[in-house]
Amino acid sequence: MDKFHTVFVSSTFLDLERERETASKALMEVDCFPAGMELFPAADVQQLDYIKTVIDVCDYYVLIIGGRYGSISNDGISFTEKEYDYANEKGIPVLAFLHATPEKLSIENSEVSESARDKLELFKVRAAKGRLVRYWSNKDELSAQVITAITRAKKMAPSLGWVRGDKISSVETLEEINSLRKEKSALETKVKQLIQSKSTLTYEPSNLAKLESAIEVEYFFAKETNKEFKSTISWNDILVALSGSIFYPLSEYQVQNQILNTCSSSLPQQLKDEISYNNPLRINSTCFNKIKIQFFALDFFEFKDSYDSEMQDEYIAWEATAKGKKVIVDLVAIKDS
Repeated sequence: MDKFHTVFVSSTFLDLERERETASKALMEVDCFPAGMELFPAADVQQLDYIKTVIDVCDYYVLIIGGRYGSISNDGISFTEKEYDYANEKGIPVLAFLHATPEKLSIENSEVSESARDKLELFKVRAAKGRLVRYWSNKDELSAQVITAITRAKKMAPSLGWVRGDKISSVETLEEINSLRKEKSALETKVKQLIQSKSTLTYEPSNLAKLESAIEVEYFFAKETNKEFKSTISWNDILVALSGSIFYPLSEYQVQNQILNTCSSSLPQQLKDEISYNNPLRINSTCFNKIKIQFFALDFFEFKDSYDSEMQDEYIAWEATAKGKKVIVDLVAIKDS
Protein backbone atom coordinates (compact mmCIF):
# COMPACT_ATOMS: atom_id res chain seq x y z
CA MET A 1 0.00 0.00 0.00
CA ASP A 2 1.37 3.45 -0.97
CA LYS A 3 2.28 5.48 2.09
CA PHE A 4 2.92 9.22 2.28
CA HIS A 5 4.82 11.20 4.91
CA THR A 6 4.57 14.77 6.13
CA VAL A 7 7.85 16.63 6.56
CA PHE A 8 8.27 19.97 8.33
CA VAL A 9 10.80 22.23 6.58
CA SER A 10 12.46 24.71 8.94
CA SER A 11 14.93 27.51 8.22
CA THR A 12 15.36 31.24 8.40
CA PHE A 13 12.97 32.80 5.91
CA LEU A 14 14.15 35.56 3.58
CA ASP A 15 17.73 34.35 2.97
CA LEU A 16 16.71 30.74 2.29
CA GLU A 17 13.35 31.20 0.56
CA ARG A 18 14.51 29.61 -2.71
CA GLU A 19 16.28 26.80 -0.88
CA ARG A 20 13.08 26.00 1.05
CA GLU A 21 11.18 25.82 -2.23
CA THR A 22 13.85 23.51 -3.67
CA ALA A 23 13.73 21.23 -0.61
CA SER A 24 9.94 21.11 -0.75
CA LYS A 25 9.94 20.07 -4.42
CA ALA A 26 12.55 17.40 -3.67
CA LEU A 27 10.38 16.00 -0.88
CA MET A 28 7.35 15.77 -3.14
CA GLU A 29 9.39 13.67 -5.58
CA VAL A 30 9.69 10.94 -2.92
CA ASP A 31 6.04 10.87 -1.77
CA CYS A 32 6.43 13.42 1.02
CA PHE A 33 4.29 16.44 1.69
CA PRO A 34 6.30 19.45 2.93
CA ALA A 35 4.88 21.55 5.74
CA GLY A 36 6.18 24.96 6.77
CA MET A 37 5.13 28.45 7.59
CA GLU A 38 5.55 29.96 4.11
CA LEU A 39 2.52 32.19 4.67
CA PHE A 40 3.85 33.56 7.95
CA PRO A 41 7.38 34.92 7.35
CA ALA A 42 7.18 37.22 10.39
CA ALA A 43 7.88 35.08 13.45
CA ASP A 44 6.20 35.70 16.80
CA VAL A 45 5.18 33.70 19.86
CA GLN A 46 1.56 33.16 18.76
CA GLN A 47 2.66 31.80 15.39
CA LEU A 48 5.17 29.54 17.16
CA ASP A 49 2.32 27.98 19.15
CA TYR A 50 0.53 27.23 15.88
CA ILE A 51 3.73 25.93 14.28
CA LYS A 52 4.02 23.41 17.12
CA THR A 53 0.64 21.95 16.22
CA VAL A 54 1.89 21.51 12.63
CA ILE A 55 5.11 19.84 13.81
CA ASP A 56 3.04 17.49 16.01
CA VAL A 57 1.54 15.78 12.96
CA CYS A 58 4.78 15.58 10.94
CA ASP A 59 6.79 12.38 10.46
CA TYR A 60 10.18 14.04 9.88
CA TYR A 61 11.77 17.44 10.45
CA VAL A 62 14.15 19.02 7.92
CA LEU A 63 16.42 21.80 9.20
CA ILE A 64 18.25 24.00 6.67
CA ILE A 65 20.94 26.34 8.02
CA GLY A 66 22.68 29.00 5.94
CA GLY A 67 24.38 32.15 7.19
CA ARG A 68 21.61 33.70 9.31
CA TYR A 69 20.51 32.89 12.86
CA GLY A 70 17.06 34.36 12.29
CA SER A 71 14.47 36.37 14.19
CA ILE A 72 15.06 36.24 17.94
CA SER A 73 12.41 35.89 20.63
CA ASN A 74 12.44 37.71 23.97
CA ASP A 75 14.60 35.04 25.59
CA GLY A 76 17.36 35.52 23.01
CA ILE A 77 16.73 32.29 21.08
CA SER A 78 15.73 32.36 17.42
CA PHE A 79 12.34 31.01 16.38
CA THR A 80 14.10 28.56 14.04
CA GLU A 81 16.04 27.10 16.96
CA LYS A 82 12.83 26.95 19.02
CA GLU A 83 11.19 24.91 16.25
CA TYR A 84 14.21 22.59 16.27
CA ASP A 85 14.04 22.23 20.07
CA TYR A 86 10.34 21.35 19.91
CA ALA A 87 10.88 18.71 17.20
CA ASN A 88 13.59 17.14 19.37
CA GLU A 89 11.32 17.26 22.40
CA LYS A 90 8.61 15.41 20.46
CA GLY A 91 11.10 12.77 19.29
CA ILE A 92 10.63 13.58 15.60
CA PRO A 93 13.61 12.46 13.45
CA VAL A 94 15.66 15.54 12.49
CA LEU A 95 17.52 15.79 9.18
CA ALA A 96 20.01 18.69 9.24
CA PHE A 97 21.45 20.39 6.15
CA LEU A 98 24.21 22.97 6.74
CA HIS A 99 25.76 25.30 4.20
CA ALA A 100 29.24 24.01 3.31
CA THR A 101 30.91 27.42 2.85
CA PRO A 102 28.98 30.05 4.87
CA GLU A 103 31.98 32.39 4.72
CA LYS A 104 31.30 32.81 0.98
CA LEU A 105 27.70 33.94 1.44
CA SER A 106 26.79 37.55 0.67
CA ILE A 107 26.54 40.10 3.47
CA GLU A 108 22.74 40.26 3.25
CA ASN A 109 22.62 36.49 3.76
CA SER A 110 25.04 36.51 6.70
CA GLU A 111 24.92 37.70 10.27
CA VAL A 112 26.60 41.05 10.90
CA SER A 113 26.78 41.15 14.70
CA GLU A 114 29.28 39.01 16.58
CA SER A 115 26.54 37.99 19.02
CA ALA A 116 24.32 36.57 16.25
CA ARG A 117 27.27 34.81 14.63
CA ASP A 118 28.16 33.19 17.95
CA LYS A 119 24.57 32.02 18.44
CA LEU A 120 24.51 30.61 14.91
CA GLU A 121 27.75 28.67 15.39
CA LEU A 122 26.53 27.20 18.67
CA PHE A 123 23.23 26.25 17.01
CA LYS A 124 25.19 24.44 14.29
CA VAL A 125 27.10 22.48 16.92
CA ARG A 126 23.82 21.47 18.59
CA ALA A 127 22.21 20.52 15.27
CA ALA A 128 25.19 18.34 14.31
CA LYS A 129 25.56 16.53 17.63
CA GLY A 130 24.48 12.90 17.57
CA ARG A 131 23.28 12.78 13.96
CA LEU A 132 24.54 12.59 10.39
CA VAL A 133 24.66 16.11 8.97
CA ARG A 134 24.73 16.82 5.24
CA TYR A 135 26.34 19.87 3.63
CA TRP A 136 25.29 21.81 0.54
CA SER A 137 26.63 24.72 -1.50
CA ASN A 138 23.78 25.35 -3.96
CA LYS A 139 20.15 24.44 -4.60
CA ASP A 140 20.94 21.42 -6.77
CA GLU A 141 23.18 19.91 -4.08
CA LEU A 142 20.52 20.58 -1.45
CA SER A 143 17.84 18.88 -3.56
CA ALA A 144 19.95 15.75 -4.01
CA GLN A 145 20.92 15.68 -0.33
CA VAL A 146 17.29 16.01 0.80
CA ILE A 147 16.13 13.14 -1.43
CA THR A 148 18.97 10.88 -0.25
CA ALA A 149 18.48 11.73 3.42
CA ILE A 150 14.69 11.32 3.53
CA THR A 151 14.89 8.02 1.61
CA ARG A 152 17.43 6.73 4.12
CA ALA A 153 15.39 8.03 7.06
CA LYS A 154 12.33 6.11 5.90
CA LYS A 155 14.37 2.91 6.12
CA MET A 156 16.40 3.63 9.28
CA ALA A 157 13.70 5.48 11.25
CA PRO A 158 10.35 4.42 9.75
CA SER A 159 7.40 6.58 10.69
CA LEU A 160 3.66 5.93 10.57
CA GLY A 161 2.91 8.18 7.62
CA TRP A 162 -0.57 8.02 6.15
CA VAL A 163 -2.55 6.52 3.27
CA ARG A 164 -5.63 7.63 1.37
CA GLY A 165 -8.83 6.70 3.15
CA ASP A 166 -10.17 4.82 0.14
CA LYS A 167 -7.08 2.58 0.17
CA ILE A 168 -7.79 1.16 3.63
CA SER A 169 -10.05 -1.72 2.79
CA SER A 170 -9.60 -4.31 5.45
CA VAL A 171 -9.90 -4.84 9.18
CA GLU A 172 -6.39 -6.35 9.13
CA THR A 173 -4.92 -3.10 7.84
CA LEU A 174 -6.66 -1.07 10.52
CA GLU A 175 -5.40 -3.45 13.18
CA GLU A 176 -1.86 -3.11 11.82
CA ILE A 177 -2.08 0.68 11.99
CA ASN A 178 -3.38 0.52 15.55
CA SER A 179 -0.51 -1.81 16.49
CA LEU A 180 2.01 0.62 15.00
CA ARG A 181 0.49 3.50 16.95
CA LYS A 182 0.87 1.54 20.19
CA GLU A 183 4.47 0.70 19.28
CA LYS A 184 5.18 4.38 18.57
CA SER A 185 3.67 5.36 21.92
CA ALA A 186 5.85 2.80 23.74
CA LEU A 187 8.97 4.07 21.97
CA GLU A 188 8.12 7.68 22.88
CA THR A 189 7.82 6.62 26.52
CA LYS A 190 11.27 4.98 26.37
CA VAL A 191 12.76 8.12 24.80
CA LYS A 192 11.35 10.28 27.60
CA GLN A 193 12.77 7.91 30.19
CA LEU A 194 16.20 8.08 28.54
CA ILE A 195 16.05 11.88 28.44
CA GLN A 196 15.15 12.01 32.13
CA SER A 197 18.05 9.73 33.02
CA LYS A 198 20.63 11.31 30.70
CA SER A 199 22.21 13.19 33.62
CA THR A 200 23.48 9.84 34.91
CA LEU A 201 25.00 8.89 31.55
CA THR A 202 28.50 9.78 30.47
CA TYR A 203 29.72 10.39 26.97
CA GLU A 204 33.22 9.16 26.19
CA PRO A 205 34.13 10.09 22.61
CA SER A 206 36.51 7.78 20.82
CA ASN A 207 39.35 8.45 18.36
CA LEU A 208 39.74 12.09 19.40
CA ALA A 209 43.17 13.67 19.02
CA LYS A 210 45.50 13.39 22.01
CA LEU A 211 46.07 16.60 23.94
CA GLU A 212 49.77 16.38 23.12
CA SER A 213 49.05 16.34 19.39
CA ALA A 214 49.28 19.49 17.30
CA ILE A 215 46.77 21.63 15.47
CA GLU A 216 47.60 24.20 12.80
CA VAL A 217 45.99 27.53 13.68
CA GLU A 218 45.32 29.87 10.76
CA TYR A 219 45.03 33.61 11.46
CA PHE A 220 45.35 37.00 9.77
CA PHE A 221 45.36 40.76 10.33
CA ALA A 222 41.80 42.09 10.63
CA LYS A 223 42.47 44.94 8.18
CA GLU A 224 44.93 43.10 5.98
CA THR A 225 43.33 39.76 5.20
CA ASN A 226 46.00 39.07 2.57
CA LYS A 227 48.51 38.63 5.40
CA GLU A 228 47.76 35.11 6.55
CA PHE A 229 49.80 33.09 9.04
CA LYS A 230 49.87 29.55 10.36
CA SER A 231 51.20 28.40 13.71
CA THR A 232 51.37 24.84 14.96
CA ILE A 233 50.55 24.44 18.64
CA SER A 234 49.27 21.58 20.76
CA TRP A 235 45.85 21.23 22.37
CA ASN A 236 47.68 21.42 25.71
CA ASP A 237 49.12 24.81 24.66
CA ILE A 238 45.59 26.07 24.01
CA LEU A 239 44.35 24.79 27.38
CA VAL A 240 47.23 26.53 29.16
CA ALA A 241 46.36 29.74 27.30
CA LEU A 242 42.75 29.40 28.54
CA SER A 243 43.70 28.55 32.13
CA GLY A 244 41.88 31.65 33.41
CA SER A 245 38.60 29.91 32.59
CA ILE A 246 38.84 27.85 35.80
CA PHE A 247 38.13 31.07 37.76
CA TYR A 248 35.69 32.89 35.46
CA PRO A 249 34.02 32.37 32.05
CA LEU A 250 35.82 33.78 29.01
CA SER A 251 34.13 35.54 26.11
CA GLU A 252 34.91 34.26 22.62
CA TYR A 253 36.84 37.51 22.05
CA GLN A 254 39.03 36.72 25.07
CA VAL A 255 39.45 33.09 23.96
CA GLN A 256 40.65 34.18 20.52
CA ASN A 257 43.10 36.69 22.00
CA GLN A 258 44.58 34.14 24.41
CA ILE A 259 45.10 31.61 21.61
CA LEU A 260 46.54 34.30 19.32
CA ASN A 261 48.99 35.40 22.03
CA THR A 262 50.36 31.87 22.03
CA CYS A 263 50.47 31.65 18.23
CA SER A 264 51.96 35.10 17.57
CA SER A 265 54.90 34.49 19.90
CA SER A 266 56.62 32.76 16.98
CA LEU A 267 56.11 35.67 14.57
CA PRO A 268 59.03 37.90 13.57
CA GLN A 269 59.30 41.07 15.65
CA GLN A 270 58.50 43.22 12.61
CA LEU A 271 55.09 41.58 12.31
CA LYS A 272 54.50 41.73 16.06
CA ASP A 273 54.98 45.50 15.87
CA GLU A 274 52.13 45.72 13.35
CA ILE A 275 49.62 44.26 15.82
CA SER A 276 47.50 47.04 17.31
CA TYR A 277 44.03 47.79 18.66
CA ASN A 278 42.99 49.04 15.23
CA ASN A 279 44.60 46.16 13.36
CA PRO A 280 44.36 43.08 15.61
CA LEU A 281 44.90 39.46 14.66
CA ARG A 282 41.89 37.26 13.99
CA ILE A 283 41.61 33.46 13.83
CA ASN A 284 40.12 31.93 10.69
CA SER A 285 36.47 31.18 11.59
CA THR A 286 36.61 27.58 10.31
CA CYS A 287 39.74 26.91 12.34
CA PHE A 288 38.23 28.52 15.44
CA ASN A 289 35.10 26.36 15.11
CA LYS A 290 37.28 23.23 14.93
CA ILE A 291 38.86 24.20 18.25
CA LYS A 292 35.45 24.91 19.74
CA ILE A 293 33.95 21.61 18.58
CA GLN A 294 36.98 19.66 19.80
CA PHE A 295 36.61 21.02 23.34
CA PHE A 296 32.87 20.46 23.15
CA ALA A 297 33.46 16.81 22.22
CA LEU A 298 35.99 16.45 25.03
CA ASP A 299 33.50 18.02 27.49
CA PHE A 300 36.13 20.54 28.61
CA PHE A 301 33.95 23.63 28.11
CA GLU A 302 30.30 24.65 28.14
CA PHE A 303 29.13 27.45 25.86
CA LYS A 304 26.51 29.71 27.41
CA ASP A 305 24.61 32.83 26.37
CA SER A 306 25.81 35.80 28.46
CA TYR A 307 25.07 39.49 28.62
CA ASP A 308 27.48 42.36 29.16
CA SER A 309 25.44 45.04 30.96
CA GLU A 310 28.16 47.64 30.49
CA MET A 311 28.46 47.11 26.74
CA GLN A 312 24.77 46.15 26.48
CA ASP A 313 25.63 43.25 24.22
CA GLU A 314 25.07 39.50 24.23
CA TYR A 315 27.96 37.08 23.73
CA ILE A 316 28.92 33.41 24.03
CA ALA A 317 30.89 32.58 27.16
CA TRP A 318 33.30 29.65 27.49
CA GLU A 319 32.98 28.11 30.93
CA ALA A 320 35.31 25.29 31.92
CA THR A 321 33.53 22.12 33.05
CA ALA A 322 34.65 20.12 36.08
CA LYS A 323 36.50 17.80 33.69
CA GLY A 324 38.10 20.74 31.88
CA LYS A 325 39.22 22.38 35.13
CA LYS A 326 40.84 19.16 36.31
CA VAL A 327 42.85 18.86 33.07
CA ILE A 328 43.90 22.54 33.14
CA VAL A 329 44.98 22.36 36.78
CA ASP A 330 47.01 19.25 36.02
CA LEU A 331 48.75 21.11 33.17
CA VAL A 332 49.40 24.41 34.91
CA ALA A 333 49.83 23.67 38.63
CA ILE A 334 53.43 23.45 39.80
CA LYS A 335 54.37 19.91 40.78
CA ASP A 336 56.54 18.80 43.66
CA SER A 337 60.02 18.14 42.27
